[in-house]
Amino acid sequence: MAPQLEKVLKLTSFRYKRPEYSDKEFHDFCTDHGLKAAKIQQRHGALKIAQYHTPPACKKLLTDMIPFALQPGWALEEHDLMVQVWVRTTNDMAAIFTDPEFQMLVGGSTPEVQDKAHITAGWEEVFVEDNKIVECPFPPYEERSAVGAGSTLFGLDQIAQGTKI
Repeated sequence: MAPQLEKVLKLTSFRYKRPEYSDKEFHDFCTDHGLKAAKIQQRHGALKIAQYHTPPACKKLLTDMIPFALQPGWALEEHDLMVQVWVRTTNDMAAIFTDPEFQMLVGGSTPEVQDKAHITAGWEEVFVEDNKIVECPFPPYEERSAVGAGSTLFGLDQIAQGTKI
């Protein structure tokens, strides 16, 4: 059966390695930590969890091998890790963030990861998959931008009381 188009919310977190840790130490920590977090996230309906590692060696490939990719005014992102979480509703995301076990895992500082982070939320539109053009009409912007519609404020009272996300 062909995949069905559905509205999905994607949260992306950009994280930074503490300078006193090696790239390998950071990678190993994030991979181990990610596997532990994924088990909790799956329990609350996460559709997909992915880590995108951007060590200096990969950034150097871009700057040295295809420097023309960095057009005037563009800058190479400095983050070391991108964590991506796909869920159907903001309720699913709130359930993940407010889960006590998840809070124990991510609620405090870790030696390897800086407290600094950037996050964003949105949706993906896939145009090529498995080397094939995706021939699926995208819903209109109004429908796509209502990705969180129908969600309640589940868990926000806990977040307001100091639960760290």
